[in-house]
Amino acid sequence: MTVYLSTKHATAKPSSKETVILVDPLSTGFMLQQRCFDAGYDVMIVWSDQSSPAARAKHLQNTGRTDDDFAAIIVGANIKALLCGSNFGVLLEDELANNLKVFYSIVDITSTFKVCAEGEEMIVALPPTTVTPDRLSNIPHIRSSGVNNIAIKCDKYMQYTTAKAAGIPVARQMLAKSEEDVFAFLKEYSSDENFKVVLKPQKGAGSVGVTFCDSPMAVWTAFDTIMGGSYCDHCTAYKHYNNDGVLIQEFMEGTEYIVNLVCNEGVRKCTAMWKYDKRPYNGGSFVCFGKSLLSMEEDQRHREILDYTLSVLEAFCFMNGAIHAEVMYIEGRGPLLVEINCRLQGGNAAWVPPVEACMGYSQLSVLMDVYLNEGKILFDNIPSAPESILGGCYAVKMRSNVCGILQDIIQSQLNRILALPSYQGHFFLVKPSDKLLLTVDMPSVPGEVTLVNEDRDILDQDYALLNEILDEGIFVAIPEGSPDEALVMSMINTDPIPVIMADAADTVPSAVDISNLTSDDISLS
Repeated sequence: MTVYLSTKHATAKPSSKETVILVDPLSTGFMLQQRCFDAGYDVMIVWSDQSSPAARAKHLQNTGRTDDDFAAIIVGANIKALLCGSNFGVLLEDELANNLKVFYSIVDITSTFKVCAEGEEMIVALPPTTVTPDRLSNIPHIRSSGVNNIAIKCDKYMQYTTAKAAGIPVARQMLAKSEEDVFAFLKEYSSDENFKVVLKPQKGAGSVGVTFCDSPMAVWTAFDTIMGGSYCDHCTAYKHYNNDGVLIQEFMEGTEYIVNLVCNEGVRKCTAMWKYDKRPYNGGSFVCFGKSLLSMEEDQRHREILDYTLSVLEAFCFMNGAIHAEVMYIEGRGPLLVEINCRLQGGNAAWVPPVEACMGYSQLSVLMDVYLNEGKILFDNIPSAPESILGGCYAVKMRSNVCGILQDIIQSQLNRILALPSYQGHFFLVKPSDKLLLTVDMPSVPGEVTLVNEDRDILDQDYALLNEILDEGIFVAIPEGSPDEALVMSMINTDPIPVIMADAADTVPSAVDISNLTSDDISLS
């Protein structure tokens, strides 16, 4: 295994502070990193090979920090905890956690790292080792997830087969890695009167490549597109998917939910539940318009969905860390697994302030409590699930029905958004002169708006009106390669677009400049 440290130095900085190791602190990991600094910890970043050098440099730029702000290397550091900041590091998180435990208990940690220079970065190679149960409890804060096979954290097919083997209801599906597999599937199922399936990458995120198909020809087109790597150019900074295989799954006609949990030594608590609003848009089959925050008391199905999710995590032996689960509820069948994401909810942490305003805590704050305080402050004192919440919240994805070079934001439309009674904050992931994509999945989302209101009727009205505004359009773009592109580009004001985000404790939103973020920075849902 090779990991990339966020430093040019080969020696540790002397420090009396405890050190928190963050793996791939992108998306919500931005806020996780900041809160670790705010809490007085030294921070070390470890990048997996799922992010590019440009993305790592962008992270420092976006957060306003330099290499010198981070602990240089874990040799000699007083390690407090190791946490994963985004989807891309979920495998490395477990591998590194297990190795750290073993090495710390056997030999001095300095002898376990082979440090060598590669350009301006340091590479630390961890040698293979055998992990045994007696070695996994020597450093209580360095926790691994506990799963028997860490591949299950990213492999959707393995998730389904494991759940099915445990007797948990799942959708019909098969893994296709060749044309012969597709022929076999179509031979068995294409004669179904109501033929509807979904194709998705075996390993992926952000709805990239997820395609609805209602005919054998559509299945072949989707299969060839995914296996041909056509989405690689679409996901420039991070690997939102690979083309190792394609999952062919029955189309589940129901309502999709998010279940966020934090696990502490096998005790699992739900920190939030959301209901998705996904619709066809711009040719994308399942474009996220938004999601609404829920409580257990609103609907008995919510408890059923949570119990189902807990049974899946028990089958996976997931013991520690954050879970962002997606579950479909189908009338007459109940909950069915969509996928388990072994990480914090993404979306650049835009959901954290409103959730903390409505509930007093969030998945992020509870996860930090577990890893930094052994759960004694928050985890031990919150309910097993949010029975009620104060008011309500919508996390709304901006979307664009135009593409090309972003010329400007339609200010009159933005003003209508700012005037909504439930408006709390917004951010853009594009700025003038950037490439603007048609919104078809998470990586092509151009920004987000947050709505919060104690009055649910007003909140719902504002959500409906906001979607009308977004459908009318808020972006002006010129086609790439048009004869007037150079002239127009010279006239574009490339100053940062004003951005407003509200902190959970604020009654009046405060201005925050995160205009350096790009559409590549939005991580998933």
